[in-house]
Amino acid sequence: MLPDIHESATRVVAERVREAIARLVVEVPATKTIDGLSGSIGLATCPEAGSAIDRLVHATDQVLCNAKNTGSDKVVSSADRA
Repeated sequence: MLPDIHESATRVVAERVREAIARLVVEVPATKTIDGLSGSIGLATCPEAGSAIDRLVHATDQVLCNAKNTGSDKVVSSADRA
């Protein structure tokens, strides 16, 4: 949750998080090192997605599923559908 912030600014934050995930190096004991993780991030804003928390969470879940189903490793916003 990023209160009092415009959708374009949330996208910048989400892209930074996605890029930080991609730079992670994870060492798994007794196996191998995982280099270059990917992450999908869904964004929904209020009041566009609704002011009730359950509607906002549902809208975020929908765009997250869209990000995963369309290639993953991306940021998708409910504003993209508008």
